[in-house]
Amino acid sequence: MGGSTSEKKLGEYRLEPCLKSCGVSVIEYAFVSHGDLDHISGVRYLLESCEEIEIRNLFLPCQGREDDALLSLAELARARGTKVSLIEAGESFYMEGIGVTCLYPGISDLPADKNEESEVLKVDYGNCHILFTGDMSGEGELRLLSALSEKPGVLSEIQILKTAHHGSRFSSGEAFLDALGVKWAVISYAEGNSYGHPHKEVLERLGDRSVKIYGTAERGAITMKTDGKRVRWKAFLD
Repeated sequence: MGGSTSEKKLGEYRLEPCLKSCGVSVIEYAFVSHGDLDHISGVRYLLESCEEIEIRNLFLPCQGREDDALLSLAELARARGTKVSLIEAGESFYMEGIGVTCLYPGISDLPADKNEESEVLKVDYGNCHILFTGDMSGEGELRLLSALSEKPGVLSEIQILKTAHHGSRFSSGEAFLDALGVKWAVISYAEGNSYGHPHKEVLERLGDRSVKIYGTAERGAITMKTDGKRVRWKAFLD
């Protein structure tokens, strides 16, 4: 939950209490997909107004290096003593058995808009493989498929998908979903949102592939736990 456009005090009333209830006082690595408010407002609050929670490393998308919102976020982070880095395709990080690899975009990519600047991150822990897609569009998905055409196993082993762009019909295309081995998909969206997310086309595409869907509007905060072998899900409203 990096931010919100509808909940003006998401950081203060949701993100901070959630982290404290989980006993989190230090975030070692925070990855921001791109500079839209609904992806950064909570992170901004932690850096600007929450002294009890520290972010030690903040990673921003390489293609957002001229984005005013991200530049402002980086300035706040450095003022708090947070190390700020730009991340691009091909970079990997390993911590306590967890691997995080940036698959897209690369420094030479030319995103059409801010959504296409989104970091696409693959997280690996044992036999559990997760893909975080930010707000990338169907065009970005096709470019990613092309870039990984000689490494099909990178995507085919993914079982968990953080669905792109809140379930927009312009993402989660047929070819992209067919390249993944997804069993579970998490869709982040607010009830009654003005965009109509998630769109029925995406729900149908996921349903056709027997993917179990967890939506935040119906089930609240979604928690996934794994030991690298098995996956357990918990929803706040269950």
